[in-house]
Amino acid sequence: MTDSKAEKDSLWKELKTSWSVLKRESGADEVAKGKAKERINEIQEKLKLDKTDWNTPRSGPPGSHLTKAGASSNPSDKLLIEKVLGTVLDAKRILAEEFITLNQRLTTLEKMMESCGCKCASTDCCPTTETPHD
Repeated sequence: MTDSKAEKDSLWKELKTSWSVLKRESGADEVAKGKAKERINEIQEKLKLDKTDWNTPRSGPPGSHLTKAGASSNPSDKLLIEKVLGTVLDAKRILAEEFITLNQRLTTLEKMMESCGCKCASTDCCPTTETPHD
């Protein structure tokens, strides 16, 4: 196990680089990929991580071989649905609040019109006028 933070950071960076060699688009040959797998296991041991078993065939969704529990069938879909639902619920809450505010203003306006002495609906009605406008 490593002790210093700098050494751990360096190992994590090297681990990331070693994993990138295994990607299809890396263009690395089988020898380079084999060396990368060995180095990955060495780093995982130093960092006290679960070592990757390269002989176990992949089954399940991408990333499930890295955890004991496995991954959901399509984790990105679940996250997207949660994000969309959160957005919809926020929008619904905002609309409900605006509806309440609008309804309160409408009620206030109706009360003001009822208290006005005239029977017209004109906005330029003067409350000091004694004769109602038609």
